[in-house]
Formats: sequence, structure tokens, C-alpha cells
Amino acid sequence: MSGNNGIGAVIYPAAFTLLGVFITSTISWISAAQTASINNRQMCVNRLDAKESTIRSKTEAFLSAQGGIIALAAHKTHDINEVEKAIDETVRTGYALSSYFDGQLAATTELLALKMSEKLDPKTPIPTKEQSEEHIKLMDDWSSLYRQLLLSLEQARKNC
Repeated sequence: MSGNNGIGAVIYPAAFTLLGVFITSTISWISAAQTASINNRQMCVNRLDAKESTIRSKTEAFLSAQGGIIALAAHKTHDINEVEKAIDETVRTGYALSSYFDGQLAATTELLALKMSEKLDPKTPIPTKEQSEEHIKLMDDWSSLYRQLLLSLEQARKNC
């Protein structure tokens, strides 16, 4: 019996040590996997936040340029050079903004910038009612597509 006790005295501590090593390594592996998952999620969120921030900044420039034209239109007298600079700024910021969009929103942004330039150019005739209605619809379409983009970014952020 003393031989069995000697083997048991060696096997049980060795088995418990092996079990402890296995449990410790498993917990370490799980911890590392969770840390990697958290880091990946944070990087995803940070990437989407940066994208949204850039898009909002570029959109602000585009809308500010449009606001500049509206402000000039409210003046009693117009300096043609100021109007042309404001139109140029609107077209420039619109096309720059479109590079941050995909598909329909990019095309609508470019079209909106182009139509604004045509509509507001002092050298062109006063727009017809149909052209004004078309412009308003285009602005509504752009706004709707822009809101959809922001919602899709928010959804993507939730899916990170």
C-alpha cells in the first residue's frame, strides 16, 4: 500500500498542477481574445467617427458656401465679382464634398453644385418656375440622401 500512496502523492499534485496550468492558460487566452475584440470594436468606432467628422466638416463648408450666396442675394446691390466668387466656392466645395460620398449621393451633390452655379450665375436668364421647382426637389433629394448616409454610419457604428 505504501507504493500506491507514493504514486498517489506524485500523481495528484501533478494532476492538480496540470489542471491549474490549463485553467490559467485558458483564462489568459479568453482575456486576450476579449481585449482584441474590444480593441477591434474601438478601432471600428474610431474609424467611423473620423469619417463622419470629415463628412460633416466638408458638408458644413458646402452649406456655408450656399449660405454665402443667399446672404449676397439679400443685399440691395450686388457686386458681380462677389457673386461669382460665391458661386465658385459653392461649386468647389460641392465637388470636394462629393469625393467623400458614394453612388447616388455623390452624383446628387455634384448635380446640385452644378445646378446652383447655373441657376445663380448673373449672366443667365432668371430661372423658370419649373427650374426652381426642380432645384428645390434636388435639394430635398440631397438632404434625404445625406440623412440616410448619417443613419447608415450610426448603424455601422452599432454593428462594430
